[in-house]
Amino acid sequence: MNNKIKYLLYAIVAVFVLIFTTVTISGLILPKTQVIKVSKVIDAPASIIYKNISDYNQWKNWDPWASLDPKQVRTMSGEAGTIGHGYSWIGNDQVGKGTMAITSLEKDKNLKMDLSFKEPFESKAKVEYTIEEKNGKSEVAWIMYNENPIYLKLVMKLMEGSLKKDFDKGLSGLKTISEKQAAEFATTYPAGPTFEIKETELSAKNYVLFKSMNQPLNTLTDFFMKEMTKTATYASNNKMEVDGYPSAFYYKYDGEKGTTDLAIAIPVKKHINVSSPYEAYILNPIKAISIDYYGDYDKMEPAYNNMYAYIASKNLKQAGPSIEEYIGDPMTVNGDMSKCLTRISIPVK
Repeated sequence: MNNKIKYLLYAIVAVFVLIFTTVTISGLILPKTQVIKVSKVIDAPASIIYKNISDYNQWKNWDPWASLDPKQVRTMSGEAGTIGHGYSWIGNDQVGKGTMAITSLEKDKNLKMDLSFKEPFESKAKVEYTIEEKNGKSEVAWIMYNENPIYLKLVMKLMEGSLKKDFDKGLSGLKTISEKQAAEFATTYPAGPTFEIKETELSAKNYVLFKSMNQPLNTLTDFFMKEMTKTATYASNNKMEVDGYPSAFYYKYDGEKGTTDLAIAIPVKKHINVSSPYEAYILNPIKAISIDYYGDYDKMEPAYNNMYAYIASKNLKQAGPSIEEYIGDPMTVNGDMSKCLTRISIPVK
């Protein structure tokens, strides 16, 4: 054998041995789980950011790999914002092929997902997004946990810097779209962050009602002080255990006449004996929008205006009386009504 060829073969073998040794030693030394984390502060409420992450249909607006193959095929599955919601993609060599699905979530705070790559090579990872809101801004972290086999540990470690750049690019896109949406929301619903509107579901509940039709608005304070106490006392005297906060149902509001049709509503665990002028009422589970309102009872109109505008913008319809749940009490906040909480809910369909 020619000496040059022999030395070349030795060199090739030596390179392969060196590569194999490096990969093997790196695989043994590097930690079992690779954690890649990038975070960014976004000037938007957590609710807007959470929606952009929990709905895979929105990812095209900020996904760092979307621009690498605009023609990639994305297929969605499951209901957005729920466990099991997922998507699969097939694209060019830069984006490959894979699937992702939500495995757990905590609304407006945390999302966990399973990620599986099929091409250009097979691998699996856990992905997590955390959102921490403070003073109207949110710190968002994008975290990936890789359980890599020994032969991939070094490769993935070398790719870590590139992946962090991709994560940062994605969070920058998320920041741009979320801040734009937050600005549009503030313009449409100018009441501010105190009046953040949430979509929720009212659970089944029993109430004892005392109704009043055409009640003058300028007498509501005296009406509530008198009838709320009487209704709660009636429920107690009839062995009905109070189950929640005192509330009011508003059926009709007439600003021109200055009157409203309403009912004092005391939530109870079970109706035992109800007689006139009181009524038993069962609220069935229903979708609703709600606002946590802090402030004077006679200054709620902007909150309601925001809610009605939201209903119209989402093509929803009011499906029952609006409900005010008096979680706070002027007595317990020493008269500081800015700390007095009323939860306003409007059933919708």
